[in-house]
Amino acid sequence: MIFEERIHLEKSKPVIISAGLMWVITAILGHIQGVSHDDIHNAMTHYLEEYSQLLLFLLVAMTYINAIASLNVFKVLKYKMVSKGFSYRTIFALTGIIAFFLSSVADNLTTALIMGAVVVSVGKDNPKSIAIDVSM
Repeated sequence: MIFEERIHLEKSKPVIISAGLMWVITAILGHIQGVSHDDIHNAMTHYLEEYSQLLLFLLVAMTYINAIASLNVFKVLKYKMVSKGFSYRTIFALTGIIAFFLSSVADNLTTALIMGAVVVSVGKDNPKSIAIDVSM
């Protein structure tokens, strides 16, 4: 994310490249060590299954976030939280409560993605709200 804006490379491209490199490295090292082709094939199939599961899961999670964003849920939450004059501590507590109830319906990673989008939406106009404090 730090370099994404500078080099204009989306997150999905490095993931696909790294998955391809894993498969190539597995095949090369297996061939060098004399592993049978069936074992290499089984390892490659295992990596492909793992990668596919992760890719499909993230695809569904991001679809949830996009569907929620298209319904303007983040804008409504932002409006309600900002218009009531909540402090950052109160907004933190509210997002925690929302995350608690949302995690019973959605997966933890999906909940984290949604709540991250809510927090960024609420604090988008105020750099203090999403600034990293390195003085700790």
